[in-house]
Amino acid sequence: MSNLPLIPNFAKTKPTSKNTDWLTTEEAATYLKTSVHSIRNMVHKGKLRCYKFQSRNRYLKQDLFDLIFNTPHKNYK
Repeated sequence: MSNLPLIPNFAKTKPTSKNTDWLTTEEAATYLKTSVHSIRNMVHKGKLRCYKFQSRNRYLKQDLFDLIFNTPHKNYK
């Protein structure tokens, strides 16, 4: 087992302006270190909000940050 942190350092910094940090699906997947399929799955399950601009999905960086730090863990009691 490695000593890698569970949350990457770049994700620990809170986004500065809530309404201007828009990410594409690919950028959101990179930010969360997951796959594009997982991002789409989280949207489908209602865990992550996506915004439509024309026919493109966009994500607020603040929403991704909140997903990391404000989601209760299943095993937490």
